[in-house]
Amino acid sequence: MKLLIKTVTWSALLLTTCTFTSLALAAPAAQSIPETAHERPVPLIIYAAIGYDKAMGAAFQQATGIPTEVQEIRTGELLARVEAEKQNPQWGLVWFDGALAMQELADQHLLLSYAPKINWSKYGTEMQPENHDYVTTAATFADVITVNSNTLPENQWPKTWDDLLNPRYKVGMDNPAISGETSTFVMGQIAARGESAAYHYFLNLKKNGLKIYNVNPITDRALQYGEINVALVQSSSALGHAASGLPFHVIYASPSSLVPRVIGISAQANPEVQAEAKRFIRFVLSPEGQHVVHTGAPKGDSNVFPVLAGEKARKGVPTLEEIAAQGVKIQYLNPIQWAPRNASIKNWFTTNITR
Repeated sequence: MKLLIKTVTWSALLLTTCTFTSLALAAPAAQSIPETAHERPVPLIIYAAIGYDKAMGAAFQQATGIPTEVQEIRTGELLARVEAEKQNPQWGLVWFDGALAMQELADQHLLLSYAPKINWSKYGTEMQPENHDYVTTAATFADVITVNSNTLPENQWPKTWDDLLNPRYKVGMDNPAISGETSTFVMGQIAARGESAAYHYFLNLKKNGLKIYNVNPITDRALQYGEINVALVQSSSALGHAASGLPFHVIYASPSSLVPRVIGISAQANPEVQAEAKRFIRFVLSPEGQHVVHTGAPKGDSNVFPVLAGEKARKGVPTLEEIAAQGVKIQYLNPIQWAPRNASIKNWFTTNITR
């Protein structure tokens, strides 16, 4: 902007000493300098609960020059902060596992509709919301059956969810009131069995000594050290521990419920931030971004199921298509239908199972 003022002042001086032709030649040169030429990009602030979120932010900033601040927060704390900032959001993007919680943000009109032009896989297409309030960037299963092969012989491994009712299995799982993934698992059982039968199933697990842990790392440690011999945990965590050398074996039981890894843009952010946010989403779904997805958190969140057509999973992780080919039923719970039931189901579980 300063350059523009100096040029105009110089041109005015020429008007007193030179011909009108000289002024006419100088004026277009001044007008050709854009006013934003020396302005810095607006920082993009991301609230995220993904194991590779900071690695993705750094890669995006390096690739684009856009200042990117990733604030890594547990999902529950992230949602609480979004709620507290509802009237004055400080974020441009939110990124976490669980379409149910993201749908609740969409229902409050906190998200900007965006649909990147991407060649999705079959399951990737199914997990994109019809109204495009957010974008699914990857997926996991809510829970898989995970056994410790040191404490449970292979010929005794469970194969189905109903097998876990056998008293030989000491089963542990995360608290669905805290873990969005586990609440999706509970809803998945309701979708498959019906509400009454599903509640009866969890009551029978409780009679057999079902243990509830507040967070996934505690459940994993309980399995590792023999407090339980079966853990019901998110697939990315189970696969990551198995790949890291722990004696964990992952079993996919029917039905297995999908948990989308979702990202949403603030509807109240300024247009420049929204443009940067869209660019970030496209970067996540690009080959460069997918490399970060598969390598940024090898012991956990990188062990996801891709949602892009032709995209291979991390080594040691099957694709959803390969799992389905083994006869496993894969189900996706429509968040528009299930999000309104989330609170009441969690309340029932807390009252009847956790306490």
